[in-house]
Amino acid sequence: MQHLRYYLIIPIILCFTYFTFGQKVEKRSDLKKDLEKLKYVMEFVSEKYVDPIQSDTLTDNAIKGILSALDPHSSYTNAEETKLFLESVNGEFGGIGIRYVMIKDTLHVVDVIKGGPSEKAGVVPGDKIIKADGISISNSKLSLEEVQRILRGKKDSRLDVELKRYGVENVLTVQIKRGNITMPSVNCHYMISDRTGYLSLNRFTKTSLKECVKAIEDLKKQGMKALIFDLRNNPGGLLDTSVRLAGLFLPKGEPIVSVRNSRTSGGGEVVFRSNGSNLQVYEIDLAVLVNEQSASASEIFAGAIQDCDRGIIVGRRTFGKGLVQRPLVLPDGSMVRLTTSRYYTPSGRSIQKPYTKGKHDIYQRELWDRFEHGEFIHADSIGFVDSLKYQTINEHRTVYGGGGIMPDIFIPLDSILINNTLLDSLMSKNIITAVALEYGAAYRRELLSKYPSQSDFILFAVPPFLSKRAIAGAEADAHKNYDKNLISKSLPFINRLIKAELARNLYGTEAFYYYYNIDDPIFEKSLQILEKRLLTARSPKYPAKE
Repeated sequence: MQHLRYYLIIPIILCFTYFTFGQKVEKRSDLKKDLEKLKYVMEFVSEKYVDPIQSDTLTDNAIKGILSALDPHSSYTNAEETKLFLESVNGEFGGIGIRYVMIKDTLHVVDVIKGGPSEKAGVVPGDKIIKADGISISNSKLSLEEVQRILRGKKDSRLDVELKRYGVENVLTVQIKRGNITMPSVNCHYMISDRTGYLSLNRFTKTSLKECVKAIEDLKKQGMKALIFDLRNNPGGLLDTSVRLAGLFLPKGEPIVSVRNSRTSGGGEVVFRSNGSNLQVYEIDLAVLVNEQSASASEIFAGAIQDCDRGIIVGRRTFGKGLVQRPLVLPDGSMVRLTTSRYYTPSGRSIQKPYTKGKHDIYQRELWDRFEHGEFIHADSIGFVDSLKYQTINEHRTVYGGGGIMPDIFIPLDSILINNTLLDSLMSKNIITAVALEYGAAYRRELLSKYPSQSDFILFAVPPFLSKRAIAGAEADAHKNYDKNLISKSLPFINRLIKAELARNLYGTEAFYYYYNIDDPIFEKSLQILEKRLLTARSPKYPAKE
């Protein structure tokens, strides 16, 4: 299973102290003794250990050790990791404006941001970056994080790049002037039909509200009466952004989420409510798409929409990350994120799934355990207990706690993806992306001449030799031949991916989602539900379960 990343959420903390003065003194005295003990051990290790050891490494490991005994989401990041994390939350950094993947230890440019530094320097999708500022990137075994550090830098600083381009024999040298790169949190938005729009959000950042408002306004101008809001694989982000986004769809005063701290009197509960919106989207039908990788702020949004009976949730049970982290930035730029509270949906459900302190390995396996237990395939494999039953606010429908948000409409994982070693190889090694990039680079002019727009590309049929080339690449990588029946079953999905990747290469990121969503089970079911509701003219405020 892929490693999941967790994003900073800053809560409002109510601090009430009910300790006596004597208890405070005793507690401080105990803490002082513990700190002295830790200091002695660190000095002893630093001075007497058999091999030299750096003090900063020792300190980092000590902090990580302390936090590892707590919950799974209290964490420590060094200064470099903290910088990258904050850039992802803020949605902005100094860089060259490309999206890329590593294929066989070589950086391939997948997309070039329009108007960005790389486009101005002449970089195009399909280019392979060989060197950057004299540092070899090709076949260098650099991690993605190391490559990221090389490419990013201060605005107006320059990066000398050597790259290979399809059909050009010589290595090209370009100088790119770095700029402020805004990472969009909205992957794309477009109209699926005359009345139904689609919006995909990849995380909740400082710019997400502005991006979503702009996208929704554009969709409304095109006649949108229903919206598919896609939060699949969205790991979360900022609490404030999630609350304000949910507030676009909920009338003023409707509860969105509560934050509770059990260490303070009365639970220290703070309830966040909708402030309303001038966007006028209260009357549109809403479907929210989720899966097991939708976490934290995504679960706050989905839980509020479900508990307030505002829309329908479609997909699979979400991750179950409902702990609030408070940040402490240390003098050297490193950061501790300490869990201080828990999230609860408007009906009172805890979003956080169960965990045992210090048993992080078991927690990290939880999604895999769900898969092995059959939860991704059968909704009735999820064991809910009566004590965790709750009622939605307006329709009084039964919903369940126990961790994560269970969708109103369960859609199983596509069976073709289960235990499919061929597709695992194709996707994990970016083989399909490589095939699409090479074909796009070779025939870009011809393809754009025949299919000048994204909508025209619907007529494109993937040539059989492209899927054969991808399968041959997977077989070469795995050093084996795949079963013919497996290949036959996998072909429709392989061709769908190739077409989506090629569309991204030719027209941009929105085109990828447009063509990938075609035949996607969760997307198709939600579209079917919304179109049916539009035909019956049912009021969208309190949707009944389909």
